[in-house]
Amino acid sequence: MKRVYFIGQAPPRTDPSRPFGRSKLYGWLESIGIGLDLVDSYFSFGALVGHFPGSKNGSHKLPTPAEIKDYLPEFKEKLLEVNPDIVIPVGKLSICYCLGREQIKLEEEIGKIYQIDPYAMLGRKITVIPFPHPSGASSWYYKEANKPKLAKALQLLKTGFNPQKSG
Repeated sequence: MKRVYFIGQAPPRTDPSRPFGRSKLYGWLESIGIGLDLVDSYFSFGALVGHFPGSKNGSHKLPTPAEIKDYLPEFKEKLLEVNPDIVIPVGKLSICYCLGREQIKLEEEIGKIYQIDPYAMLGRKITVIPFPHPSGASSWYYKEANKPKLAKALQLLKTGFNPQKSG
């Protein structure tokens, strides 16, 4: 059973088994003792839309509100199927949708933990730990003031993740 569900804005163009590709995410997880063996066994990955929305100026385009709305039934089905103990919304767009807010500031959300019904779709409260997007295009996690916030988010995941929990 998958325990942790990472939810980004859209799937990658490349390998869906490693949705965050060569990003920093796997290094971050490794830094708290969660290697690829645990990721493969206990983590699942999803997105607010089911297709790559294209590129713009060398970066991935954000999915539009209409694209997200059109994909909501399938997204909800996947979320219910995974039935995670912990949801990690990755990046500003996913965090906004997860928390039911129109706007957020990453520096105010990263390092926090919530007990909520993520995306208002599970019908129960679970642990939600927002993460910044690990893309090379993001400069957020390189700023000194943000490094402790990321470290706290990682520690919250490490503390909450229990691969031995029975499903």
